[in-house]
Formats: sequence, structure tokens, C-alpha cells
Amino acid sequence: APPAKWPVVPAAPSIQEKSHANMFAAPAKGEPKVESLSRATPKVEPQRTAPPSSRTLRAGAAVWSVALSPSGRWLAAGTEDRSIEIWNTATGKRQTILRGHSLGVSALCFSHDEKWLASGSADRTAKLWDLRTGAQRNVFRQGAMVTAVALSADGHWLACASSDRRVKIWNLDVDDKPEGFREKSEPRALAFSPDGWLLAVGSENGVKLWRVDARRDVQSLNRPADALTFAPNGHCLALHATAQTVKLWDTAKEREL
Repeated sequence: APPAKWPVVPAAPSIQEKSHANMFAAPAKGEPKVESLSRATPKVEPQRTAPPSSRTLRAGAAVWSVALSPSGRWLAAGTEDRSIEIWNTATGKRQTILRGHSLGVSALCFSHDEKWLASGSADRTAKLWDLRTGAQRNVFRQGAMVTAVALSADGHWLACASSDRRVKIWNLDVDDKPEGFREKSEPRALAFSPDGWLLAVGSENGVKLWRVDARRDVQSLNRPADALTFAPNGHCLALHATAQTVKLWDTAKEREL
């Protein structure tokens, strides 16, 4: 389970005081690459934090994207002014600010163990942040504005979708080129199944389930979707289909519920 206290992430002033070169520089030659998230993945579900009935958090600029950590303790907000603000949901206080993108932050996703944060931006990059230090660890380049990001629960995979209809899947255990494919329309949402082997991709043309290791689609649903999430058992996929509709898809029986 995540620690009771945010793990040594510097408060916002200390991060802002670091130079851009030191804070966001790529790893030096010979420095180990991003450690596999899987090596730190907890074997138990994060403890849930009881949220207040209602709370308003005010960011420093227009909010483009949000992500809630698995425990519910932390909220990340990506803003138009290129910043990522991280808030403590229990206290309503802003914990820190991450800076590194050159345009607005359009997509966010916490890792299962809450030690990492993936971000996507209109600057055509996705970034992986180490929340224990506030440092940027990797940059993943897309061909257009990033519309969605997703991290697998086992820590092996990062998926990025962009407005040029491409989806790229990066293996975080090795430093190699990503695998990818192109959708018929702009992907709006991504979600990994709990075991990490299926990637759901939502667009205005429908939803496709891709087998990550084979890089091929194995199921499809003719429903537009701009938000997706798997049930903990991986057998049910919920999707936001229209303004007033949420659909449930049985991935085992390949049918709507």
C-alpha cells in the first residue's frame, strides 16, 4: 500500500527553485534507464482514503486533464500553462507542481503504486515523472498532440494516443522503439486490463481491445467512447458512450451487459 505520507516529493517552491536543466535533463550516458515499475508494484490493493463529501480545488490556470491516484489520496491536474499540479484530496492543499512540457498538459495517469505519473501534452510528447523526487525520468515522442495516456498495473507498459490517430505502446523495461498502430479516428481514451495484456482504445468510431503482446485487435464494440475503465477482475469494461449513457461490455463473453 502507498505510504501514509507523500514520499519525499519536494513542496512546490523547492521544485520551482531547481533549474530547468537540472530538473528535466535526460539521464546522463551510462545512467540506468527508468526502473521497471513492475519491480515496485505492490502485491496488495492500495488503502482507500475516504474523501470529503465535496471539495473545490482551484488550479493556477485552465485545467485540461485530471487523474485520481488509485488510493484516492492524490489528484493531479494538467493545466493550460504547461504545469501539473498535485493535490492532497484529504486536506485540499496543493502538494507540488511539476513543470517540463512546453504546451498544455492534455492527459494524465498515475501508476498503480503511485510512485510514477505519466503525462501527455499538446507539445507532442509524453513524460514519465518520479513522484518520489519530482524529477522527469523519460520523454516519449508522439507525432501529434497527446490525447490519452495509460500505464499498465504491472508496470511494464505505457500507452500513448495522439490526434494523428496513432497509438504507441512503450515497453518500460527496455530502451527500444515502441510498437504502434493507427486507428480510423482520433483515439480519445485508453485503459489497460488489470493483468496488462489487453488495451482498450476508445474513439468516435467505437472501442477496440488490443492484445498487447500480439499487437492486434481481438474484440470490437461499435459504440463511440471518450472514457474507459476496466472492472478489477478484468471481465467488464465500462465506457462513456453518449452524453447520458454508460455501457458495460463483458470481455469474456464479448457482449454488452
